[in-house]
Amino acid sequence: MPPSSLLYHASFKANVSMPGSEFLRVILAPRKFSALILAVCAVAFSAAGSSDAKAEYQFCNKTSYILMSAIGYQDKGRWYSEGWWLLQPGRCETVLADPLDKKTYYTFARSVAAHKGGIKYFAGAQRLCVAPDKFRFEGRDDCERRGAIERLFARIDIGDTDKWTTSFTETSDFTLERARIAGVQRLLTDLGFRPGRIDGLMGKRTRNGIYKFKRDHGLKVNQELTVELFDALMTEAGKIQETTGYNMCNRTELLVWAAIGRQIEGDLVSTGWFRLDPDTCTKAIKDKLTNNVFYTYAEAQGTGGKRVAWGGPHDMCTMDNRFTIVGRDDCEKRGFKKTGFERIDTGAKSGWTQTFTLSEEH
Repeated sequence: MPPSSLLYHASFKANVSMPGSEFLRVILAPRKFSALILAVCAVAFSAAGSSDAKAEYQFCNKTSYILMSAIGYQDKGRWYSEGWWLLQPGRCETVLADPLDKKTYYTFARSVAAHKGGIKYFAGAQRLCVAPDKFRFEGRDDCERRGAIERLFARIDIGDTDKWTTSFTETSDFTLERARIAGVQRLLTDLGFRPGRIDGLMGKRTRNGIYKFKRDHGLKVNQELTVELFDALMTEAGKIQETTGYNMCNRTELLVWAAIGRQIEGDLVSTGWFRLDPDTCTKAIKDKLTNNVFYTYAEAQGTGGKRVAWGGPHDMCTMDNRFTIVGRDDCEKRGFKKTGFERIDTGAKSGWTQTFTLSEEH
């Protein structure tokens, strides 16, 4: 076991994006999708020592993405999970301030929805509960029944040390300083600027993009990469995401589960389930829509246990757990369910909102 006088670092990489949605448990798909999906659980660890730190657990973000992070652990036989800690690129945050008294912890992180492209996950195999907003859960069972979401946390074995740092990294393997620059470059790109490659180097195009953004938003014009700059960049990028993509809204008093289908690289792909609590919305697809036609299905349990469904005549494949399934043929032969989806024509709009309501026929 390492001596407790040292600070140890666990670093793992996950540059994984799901096509336009946010979910973890998936069905292995044939051909070109299989490598992408298998990468969700690819976690690599490395360790290095340092003695200049107080007893605590820190998360460090060495990626070009703003991350939301969470931690889990066992205490006296009970499971606990808590979050979220927002991690700006190139920054570290303390998630547990007291000396560490457990040999194993569990971590999870994902990129924020303000970024273009699919959500990036840093995950593992341990199921724990999370919530959309700040949370602390005791127990890991029946997450959905308790109004939570199940996520897969990565196991971190720290041995007998009382201090630890987990660093979230990507394939570029940035230092904290370069991750800070790369994070600005990515957000500028999300907003339509052209700062050049996301390489963590402060070049002329990156500097000019920072100056222009600061001028346009009333910030002091210099090349300092402040917390306020990142907050402003994330806010503006989030505004773009709010007006684009495919949104699903539940205007009933029931808990609704929804799925969506669309063409991706020539294949019809169905994805679910998206949880829609009463009078809430969720984004099933991020970024500007590039398809004109989508297929959707939703269901809920109504009064007296009666099933309520919103669908149509277009068969696609689903299953009881969260899924991504490539292809709509031979659903039952492949071990899936055949489900009738409704066809939705968005008319080439960049954003679309579908609302589920109750009618007399429901």
